[in-house]
Amino acid sequence: MIDTAIILAAGLGKRMRDFDPVIPKPLIKVNNKPFIQYAIDLLNEIRTKEIIINVHYKSDEILKFIKSLSQNNIIVSDESCLLYTSPSPRDATLSRMPSSA
Repeated sequence: MIDTAIILAAGLGKRMRDFDPVIPKPLIKVNNKPFIQYAIDLLNEIRTKEIIINVHYKSDEILKFIKSLSQNNIIVSDESCLLYTSPSPRDATLSRMPSSA
């Protein structure tokens, strides 16, 4: 079991724009499933206690998807300024996603 994992989803997804210029990279579907869902499913499968997902580019769309999952173990870090490098979890502003129960 892993206590905490981070999914980096804040990037601009420039290399994916030829594939789909509108949808943010984490939400592009692979086999009819958003790319980010594969990472979340794997982390849930190994019983990860907390999943931190950082967002920036098109964050509203990604947040809407994350909220639809109704998981109380997901924490979102909304990066107001993209640093073009992996963020430090301790530097992030974290907010737990409310469950939609």
